[in-house]
Amino acid sequence: MGFDSLPKNEGDISEADLEALRQELVPIFDPRFSTAGHGTNLEAAEQAIQEGLYARQAPSLETTALGLEDNDKDLKKILAWPHGKPQAIVIIMLPRDMERTYGGVGPEEHLWESSNNELNPYRLPKKYIKGYINIEERKLVLNPAFEENPTMPPPILHNADISKIGRTSDTPVEIPKANSGDSGEDVW
Repeated sequence: MGFDSLPKNEGDISEADLEALRQELVPIFDPRFSTAGHGTNLEAAEQAIQEGLYARQAPSLETTALGLEDNDKDLKKILAWPHGKPQAIVIIMLPRDMERTYGGVGPEEHLWESSNNELNPYRLPKKYIKGYINIEERKLVLNPAFEENPTMPPPILHNADISKIGRTSDTPVEIPKANSGDSGEDVW
């Protein structure tokens, strides 16, 4: 794409560089999807295409990735990633209709799976990984396993009033006591 060197900050990025990058990244800015990026090395980016994206923290895109949109600010963010100096940005794309169906992309923990990797116990399946951007080459590497219409697992209930789940009336439920002759402390 004709880039001489990596920019050190967003101010070092020319309009020509932005336009060239925008043309390369057309596939990741599909209006049917919410797009996020995860900065990493090339080996881990390739692994994300093959196996899915591993994470060591709680399974949430909020702790793993940054949202991306088709605007100059986010294109500059890709070229001068705010977290470390990654070699690649893994592109995560979730269907926007999932937002309506599941109450928002924020609490997407139900999409993550447990992994057998001790250091990174969570894995976002590869079907949600569009590919990765090789930052130095300014090239988008597509994932053939990316699914445009993935089947979604059922959502996890968040901030739900669980006291009302499964209740058919407002009648209080009696809590058993330790023993009939005891002090009456509840058993938990």
